[in-house]
Amino acid sequence: MIHIAAEEIRQGRLTPLELLAGCLERIEKYESRVHAWVLIDSDEAQRQAERLRSEERRVGKECRSR
Repeated sequence: MIHIAAEEIRQGRLTPLELLAGCLERIEKYESRVHAWVLIDSDEAQRQAERLRSEERRVGKECRSR
């Protein structure tokens, strides 16, 4: 599934922030039953997704200007 999300991001149909939101929603929905996570640092995940989005925009501009 992650390869599909990666392709969607590359194609501009999904942003890292949207992917993160979907993941966090799913974790919230199931975590009380599966207990798969010791720590969920949503704030740091948000910062990283925003950094990726900024980098994606920067690289995209560089590629288009060549």
